Amino acid sequence: MVIWRKEMGNRFQVEVNESKKELRHRLHHSVTSSSRERLQMLYWLKQDAIALLIGLLQDINMAIGYAS
Repeated sequence: MVIWRKEMGNRFQVEVNESKKELRHRLHHSVTSSSRERLQMLYWLKQDAIALLIGLLQDINMAIGYAS
């Protein structure tokens, strides 16, 4: 189950109740590409991988001279 909460400034707080192990199991046993994409996103959110990717992209933009 995923809980979405809208915060100010078009930000969302997401709470994923399933464990990483359960999400990984569901991901490996998913049949359709749409369910696989959704489960992959939930798995990344559970691992805080999204925050890491955003941070890396901001660092790259700063290194090449783009302002965000």
